[in-house]
Amino acid sequence: MTLAVFPRRMCAVCFLAATLSPLVSLRAQIAPSVSVPVPVNVNAGSDSGIDEQPDVATDGNGTWIAVWSSTEDIGGSLGADRDVLVSRSTDNGVTWSIPIPVNSDAVGDPGEDFWVSIVTDRTDHWLVAWVSNNDLNDFDIRYAKSTDNGVSWSTLAVLNSNGGADNGDDTAPNIVLSENGILMAVWQSTENLGGTAGTDNDILYATSSDFGATWSTPATLNSNATTDTGADTNPHISTDNSGKWVAVWQSTENLGGTIGVDDDILTSISTNDGGQWSAPTVVNTNATTDTANDEIPSIATDANGAWSVAWQSAENLGGTIGTDRDILFARSTDDAATWSTVVPLNGNATTDIGEDFFVQLAQVSTTDYFAIWYSSDALSGTIGVDLDYLMSQSSDSGASWTSPLAFNSNATTDTGNDSLQRLTSDGFDNWMVAWMTTDVFGGTIGIDSDIVVATFPLPDCNGNGVGDRRDVRAGTSVDCNGNSVPDECEGGCPNAPVFGTPLCAVLDTDDDGVNDCDDRCANTPGWGLADARGCSCSQLDDDDDGVDNCGDQCPDIQDIDSDGDSVADCVDQCPNDSNKSVSGVCGCGVTDSDMDADGTPDCVDACPNNPDRSDPGNCDEASDDETEAATDDRTETPTDDGSIPSPDEPSTPVGPVTDPTTDNPDDSDDQGPTVPIGAFCGSGTLAFLVLSFSGLGLFSSNRSRSTCL
Repeated sequence: MTLAVFPRRMCAVCFLAATLSPLVSLRAQIAPSVSVPVPVNVNAGSDSGIDEQPDVATDGNGTWIAVWSSTEDIGGSLGADRDVLVSRSTDNGVTWSIPIPVNSDAVGDPGEDFWVSIVTDRTDHWLVAWVSNNDLNDFDIRYAKSTDNGVSWSTLAVLNSNGGADNGDDTAPNIVLSENGILMAVWQSTENLGGTAGTDNDILYATSSDFGATWSTPATLNSNATTDTGADTNPHISTDNSGKWVAVWQSTENLGGTIGVDDDILTSISTNDGGQWSAPTVVNTNATTDTANDEIPSIATDANGAWSVAWQSAENLGGTIGTDRDILFARSTDDAATWSTVVPLNGNATTDIGEDFFVQLAQVSTTDYFAIWYSSDALSGTIGVDLDYLMSQSSDSGASWTSPLAFNSNATTDTGNDSLQRLTSDGFDNWMVAWMTTDVFGGTIGIDSDIVVATFPLPDCNGNGVGDRRDVRAGTSVDCNGNSVPDECEGGCPNAPVFGTPLCAVLDTDDDGVNDCDDRCANTPGWGLADARGCSCSQLDDDDDGVDNCGDQCPDIQDIDSDGDSVADCVDQCPNDSNKSVSGVCGCGVTDSDMDADGTPDCVDACPNNPDRSDPGNCDEASDDETEAATDDRTETPTDDGSIPSPDEPSTPVGPVTDPTTDNPDDSDDQGPTVPIGAFCGSGTLAFLVLSFSGLGLFSSNRSRSTCL
């Protein structure tokens, strides 16, 4: 076969575009490899309290923190009311710490703490918020923070600043942190905010730009709060990290008679980090004619103008699906201005008989989605009729979805119910789901509800149990076009000879001197900057610390600065001395000060206060060289014949030297005037130089065996 030769900058994968669609679709169709669920509350085998409503977050560096509501008294140290517990994992969810309370009043509080949400800025700072009626007349939103990766937690505080005076109940909080540092909290409330809102449920919000140190005054998110009569509940929010936020919630409000009074999905948009919100509009375009309730929405975005919403509903979509609860889906490609026709997300919606609840939606890439929910459907007898988790994927922006598959690996054998899950990712294709379960896991835990987690990579196109971006970052897969998809999943590039000769072997798309087959970094900024991997230091972060190799003092290991002097230990000669980063003459722990400015550090200067002496002796006396110089005041002058007299010969007096026969400047043999110049060279040595201005003669005389010119 003869291969066509393509222009240098043509991407090989672009040439193979005709084959990409089915390949990319196949990539999304591969079911993720889900780990066996493990208990988060390590006392699950002996506790008797109810553990429920979990949430989980990660710093992206291996630490995951799970929080949940529990009636467990932890050996009698807590009451039987619901408190907020926390457990940590530093090995990506393999093992977990002993649960401790987050709410500082857990020992003696009589109230209820539940409906928990957690966020982190991925730099050791974490915030947990929950609903509580402790010391308050109604339910309000409380929170606590940790600055040591969840080891300890601050005294609790009230998030809704009107909590001490309001009378309405504030519940169902959802908190999201944007990449530009804005914390957005949304919740449902019956508080009328001093008469500016009704006493029906409305959606309130507050923001913080200092990670929860302060919060804005609660305000209504749904701008019709003053006049609407429907109940607005279960809000969920997402951001594109450029100041735009989109909130969705369920509502029985009919929007002035334009839609029905059943629950529909409403949405509102802010383009200035919550400064103002648009008037509510409808997500489900069948809202004018549907009769069943649409509930508990989940929203996701690709941060490029596409937004997607999924929710549970008993609506039969004009008879095309059943009247049991299914998972429905709609998408916007114009920044949430308009929404697509509603379609079922669970591909078995036409024939299934089980109920599907509480979907969570995640956008994995521009066109790839992942959805997880719990269901009583038995998937045609392949799993039990207890509540288990199902999952589905889409590779075409939600236009079509795979048939549901069981998510929890014990779905075929367990008998307990699995529900109220939370899904999150570390940003590098590692995902974790936390949920509550009443299953006993073969008798290893009790029949009370406990919290378990399972992890999985997504996307994992080659099915090797490692997320695609981790594959590419680790070098176990090559990504010739820089789209974070291993080349063996797209065809025409390395590690996949079955697809034919790789065209990328002769291409160098970013012109960095490394062919596309071997180039791990697309668009390297300039010739000569790339290493053997095709990457410049600005494109690499080998130690995953968030600092590229160019600016990283320790590019291969995590930067540690033990003495806090802003110099990393790996390049600090004195890692435990905050005043020195170079050992110098005196070594670490001792300053290289020079009090007498004689060029000799005090730590080795025998006379640190005498600039004329640094060797041992009487520091108040002159140096030995000076003493000898003072006693030896003889100056030697060359004899008439130019020779140096011996020590026993009388020396010529110091002064101008003239020609002995004549002082006529025109005499050819006249050496002209000379000037003696004397200098000390070492102890006991006197050197004397005579320079003839006309003949440039240079003479020397030593009072020792040393020569010094």
